[in-house]
Amino acid sequence: MGDRKFYDLMNDNPFFVFASAAYTNNFNVISAQSNMVAINSCIEIDLAGQIVSDTIGKNFYSGFGGQTDFINAAAQSADNKGKAIITMSSQTKGKSKIVPCIKEGAGVVTTRAHTRYVVTEYELMN
Repeated sequence: MGDRKFYDLMNDNPFFVFASAAYTNNFNVISAQSNMVAINSCIEIDLAGQIVSDTIGKNFYSGFGGQTDFINAAAQSADNKGKAIITMSSQTKGKSKIVPCIKEGAGVVTTRAHTRYVVTEYELMN
């Protein structure tokens, strides 16, 4: 991916780090960052703050990647100024994605205890 100019820019550049998920998603590495902001997305959220990021009801839509790693570690960043943010559109095909109860069979990726900030196209829910 990328062109020669992109690779030349990255080569021996201290501003770029390429590493495995074992490093990039490591709690200690993430939380050691000052003012760490982690932005993840979701499919659905209920009024209690349970976040579904990988399923639509009983059907798997995607993997949740490092969401749990980043949500937890950013909230505990080195200077206590980190933020764990979930972004989402409020609707899909005219139906709200902010629901009283998540769909039957949906998997909760981020628990209500870990949900801090949710941003839609309308506002921040805190």
